[in-house]
Amino acid sequence: MNTQKQTFNFAFWFHLSIMLLSWFAPFLVDWRLCILAYVIVQLQFDFLGICVVNKHHDLEEKDDYTFYAHVFELAGFDVNHKKMKFYVRKISNYLYAAVAIIWQVVLGMKPLLFQF
Repeated sequence: MNTQKQTFNFAFWFHLSIMLLSWFAPFLVDWRLCILAYVIVQLQFDFLGICVVNKHHDLEEKDDYTFYAHVFELAGFDVNHKKMKFYVRKISNYLYAAVAIIWQVVLGMKPLLFQF
């Protein structure tokens, strides 16, 4: 478990909201918006190597620590930081994009909130 200071400010709750939305967006938002959002986040990881929101709630990205690890550890889970960082930075956005396309385009399901 990481011993980083826990700051529950607006940035933390905003970041948590973004994280949760990314999980449910394929079912809530048109797949094209999902893809756009996932691409933007992935570009941030690929070109900047960090999550820009982390610094606003005092989360340091040392020792492969990510916001996902932070949240899951707060919930009591023992997290392998290296594997979690790999999943978040290299797999998750592509996985969520694939779910959006499969759910909406392949299966023909309409998003619950925003559709074109």
